[in-house]
Parts: sequence; structure tokens; C-alpha cells
Amino acid sequence: MEGFLKSNVELDFLVSKLVLQIEQEQSLSQTAKNALQLKFLSQKQIIENKDIIDNIPNSLKLGMSLEKQLVTFTFADIVERTINRSSVDPFIIEIGSGKGYLSRVLSNYYKKKTFCVDLNKERLKSNLRINRLVQEDSNMEVLTRLNKKALISSNMAVFHKSLGTESDFKLILKASRDFFKIRECINKTLFQVTIVGLHLCGDLPYTVLDQVAKNRLESERNNVHEESVDVCNVILVPCCPDKITLFPKSAKVRFFMQDEFAGKHIAADLFDGCITTPINIIDLYLYAIELCFRHVEIVYVNSGRFALIASI
Repeated sequence: MEGFLKSNVELDFLVSKLVLQIEQEQSLSQTAKNALQLKFLSQKQIIENKDIIDNIPNSLKLGMSLEKQLVTFTFADIVERTINRSSVDPFIIEIGSGKGYLSRVLSNYYKKKTFCVDLNKERLKSNLRINRLVQEDSNMEVLTRLNKKALISSNMAVFHKSLGTESDFKLILKASRDFFKIRECINKTLFQVTIVGLHLCGDLPYTVLDQVAKNRLESERNNVHEESVDVCNVILVPCCPDKITLFPKSAKVRFFMQDEFAGKHIAADLFDGCITTPINIIDLYLYAIELCFRHVEIVYVNSGRFALIASI
């Protein structure tokens, strides 16, 4: 089945061992456990939560296939429930926002202040234009320039930036803070933020986890009291594991892979053509624990996709 994990006895056995390892760390939901242990993750075998589509306005479904709607809307609902459960500010930074399907749902349907980060400048501008049409506001404010790389329209801002280094991450946090401050209490100095990413390619999910952990460690070491952004939750759906430059990242997965895949630690060899795999999300899960995230869990999204939720 093109685009998903190929049947492989060794890979299946490794997944089973890793699921047992995760069960020692947390209680997996039966849905997530079943999905992780499937030999094939096909769109026809796993299509759930179709009723969630009925609740989303048609204006937010434009340009989306049924599969994209199922994944995007289910993921947005996971984000909403995570924020409500952790009682943090309704502020979101979306990494790799692309065409803006997720950000428009989060900002318009769930009423979250959403800061979109992407490397494609044209997609960012298109996202804002469509967002203004979706709102159908006759008194629509013109696009406001936050700085040289950021534009604002109502409850959404877009920021043209890649995320690769610590300085990139700090710049994203600073720019998002300037956006989140708008229309907030003048005395508010701490902005609790949830970072999300849907279909983050290759190394990017690991980069996000690394930068969040480093930033928290630095903030605690320096005892920061000034106006700042506090990343409380990270919610990610990885994709394209064959583009990961170094796999696995988790020490526990490396340990388990020694026997089954001796000398074969290159992601391109293991995951050629895969959109997502159980091993990828398990590796992210265990890596987040090794980075000392306080609460980490795996949630099944839809159509063979898994989300990692990590709180710090």
C-alpha cells in the first residue's frame, strides 16, 4: 500500500517490543495501541470521527480532500482539548503552517490566537487573504505589519521564518509575543503558548522538541521574570520519516534496534516512501521523555497518523 509502512516481520516485531516499552511509561488508549500494532495503516482501514466534519463550517473546508479534513479537524480538536485540559492561554504557534488549513480552523472555529510560521512567503500571504474571506467581515481591517517578516489579520498572524537553530526559535518566540500582546491586558507579562505542527517533515519534529527543551532549561537557569513566552505544550504529527537525517534519536529505540537492524540505522533505508510509521512516533515519544518533558502521550489522529503531545 503506497505511502505507508510496508509489511516486514522484523519491523512488526520491533513495533510490538516498543509498544510494550511504552506501556511501562503510560497507559495507551486501546485505539492508539491497536493502530500502532497494525501491519498496514491504510486510509480505508482507519477512517474515524467523520461526524467531526459536520461541526466545521463549509468555508473552512475549501480546497480540502475528505482525508485532509478528517486529519486536520481531528487534530484541531486534539489541540483544543489539550489546551483546555492544561488551562493555559489560548495562544498557538503553528510551525510549518503551509496553506493554513489548520490555522484557520484554530483561529476561526476554536477562537485561538494563532501565529503561523512557514518558509514559503506566498503561502503565508495566501493564508491571510483566505482568512479574511472566511471571516466575511464588512469592516475587515487591512493587513497590519508587525515587523519586517510578520503580518496580522484579526486573530491570526503569519511569520516568514525557518526553524533550524536556537536563534531561529528565539526570534519566533519574540515575534509571537509581540502578536499575542495585542488587545491583551497591559499588565500581562507571561504568555503561555502551545506549539503545534501537522505533517512536520523529517527532522523538524525533533528540532521543535530540542528547541523547546533548551529554551525551558535556559529560562529556568536565568530565572527570567521579564515579558516572555512560556511554551507549555507541544503537539506534533510527524511525516516523511525517510527524510530524517539520523534515526533513531531515542536511546531506547537505538538499544532495541541493535539486534534487528545492526548497521542499518539510516531512516531512508527503513522508511522508503512512508508517510508515517509507528516506529517514528514511538521514537519521538521516547525522545521527548529523555528530554525531560513532564507529560508525554501518543494519540491516534486519523488515516494512519499519530500525534505526540508533550507538556513541559
